[in-house]
Amino acid sequence: MIHLPAFPARRFRLLLLCSGALAFFWLSLEDPNPLLAALHSLLLVLPATTGWLWRRLALTRLSGLGWLVLWAGGGALAGLAAALAAALLMLLRNGLHAHIFPDFPFFMIAEMAALAPTWALGGGLLGVGAGCAVLALR
Repeated sequence: MIHLPAFPARRFRLLLLCSGALAFFWLSLEDPNPLLAALHSLLLVLPATTGWLWRRLALTRLSGLGWLVLWAGGGALAGLAAALAAALLMLLRNGLHAHIFPDFPFFMIAEMAALAPTWALGGGLLGVGAGCAVLALR
């Protein structure tokens, strides 16, 4: 059985606040780069899903396979949420700036949301890798 240490809630809250402030600052800029939207969505989603997954894993007593399944599910959830959060950030930025020609056209936002299954698969694979690394360290 694998036991996690106590959840560092203060550090995760601070990380969420900093990433939220960074995303808020990004919303005011005039740089129409979708890569920055994706990066900010990852910075917002990763601490939240990591905290959620940590709390779930701390409550359960699992073997190695169950551990990997939860890590894979958490990674897939993080990837899915990051792609949708990036599309939402792009849409929010278009609404806040209200230019005649938006910073991110609709097709760009739709394509970012359409990447959600790919990001979920990548997040699941990264979750399995992280779970294997933790198992190897234990």
